Amino acid sequence: DTDKFWLLSYYEAYTLLSGNATTSSDTDREWGNNYWLRSPSSSYSNSAYSVYPSGTLGSNTVSYHKDAVRAAFKFSI
Repeated sequence: DTDKFWLLSYYEAYTLLSGNATTSSDTDREWGNNYWLRSPSSSYSNSAYSVYPSGTLGSNTVSYHKDAVRAAFKFSI
């Protein structure tokens, strides 16, 4: 068995769904809290992309203390 664990990039969060669809929607990304993506934001030097509780993508300063990390998993049996 090989399980994989990683943080989503901006591209992965924008395009991937658990149901193998090719595009993502805000509803599919929502989680009830901000969570960080691994991609840095190009708009500010101390920002990273994140997903807001509503599922929309944006960027926050990295010092914002309420963000969490939501990892992606892929299980192989």
